[in-house]
Amino acid sequence: MPTKSTFSRWKKADLIDLANKLEIDGFPNYAKKSDMIDYLESHLNHLEKPVDFKDDYPELRSFYESMTVDQSKDERNEYGSGSGNGSGSGSCDTATNDSDLEKAYIKEDDDEKPQSGDETSATKPLSSRNANSNAKTNFNLLDFSTDNDSSTSAFTKFKFNFQEYLSDIRYQTQKLNENVQDYLSTISAVDTIFSLLEFSFLVRNILAAGQPTSSSSLASSLEAAVAAHNKYQYTLDFCLPILTWLLFFRGIPTLVSYYINFIRYDLNIELDPMTFNLTKFLISLAIFKTCNNKNIDFHSFRCVNQLWTQLCTVNRSLGMVPLVFSMVSCLLTLYVL
Repeated sequence: MPTKSTFSRWKKADLIDLANKLEIDGFPNYAKKSDMIDYLESHLNHLEKPVDFKDDYPELRSFYESMTVDQSKDERNEYGSGSGNGSGSGSCDTATNDSDLEKAYIKEDDDEKPQSGDETSATKPLSSRNANSNAKTNFNLLDFSTDNDSSTSAFTKFKFNFQEYLSDIRYQTQKLNENVQDYLSTISAVDTIFSLLEFSFLVRNILAAGQPTSSSSLASSLEAAVAAHNKYQYTLDFCLPILTWLLFFRGIPTLVSYYINFIRYDLNIELDPMTFNLTKFLISLAIFKTCNNKNIDFHSFRCVNQLWTQLCTVNRSLGMVPLVFSMVSCLLTLYVL
């Protein structure tokens, strides 16, 4: 593996695109850049055969070229060490003589080293030694570099890597945009938008119907004051139509579509959108037709009359809106599926 990776100059977004192109499973998209590079190089090194970097993956040409250079260096080092071992094992007598000579030379060098050190220390001028001691105590001359090469210091290596943060923000924004587009292009998202519109129309009309009259007569003012003090009845008048709408326009279609999908044993989706919208369409049509029929009377049944009153309130507030929305959803479901 090369000492300095060829991917070090790449951006994180480019590394993620390359991983998607190589179809790498479990690639750490939210990890550090160094971890991404290690994971990518480990995957490329453990492949059975190199990828086609001439036609399919031209961006990997520099990576494989650097691998070839490193392998040639390793082979050269192994060849040099092997040739040295072979020449050393040619003859026992020659090896013994060479070792004796090496020991003698080493001993002579050890004897000469203290003398040379003393001579250099003696010949070193006093001013230079004072300058070195002053440099150690002068904090303005401190050197924080840890490398042997004086041209590269720790200050040149430090950087904030703002481009990586900017690339992360751009990648996250692009990912969020794609997720929003994928969600809004589904039938369930369309049904959710239609339901929110129906709910807003219902709440607006209920609140408009519950406002007191603007008449200035004394009787109307007293009635408005009594109605204002009757908080319990006002809460019921506001909550019961909403609960009725949730039951008939959301609850029953959801239950029917879930049951039909459960019978079909389709694990890809939880609710059948066609069954949901068709059930909602039939319920909306039945409520709209029945509420507009003046000949039906449910006053003899108190519970049915209360439920029917709430259904008529919902029908007066929404009109044909649920009917139209469910029909549009059915057509969209047929178009998509």
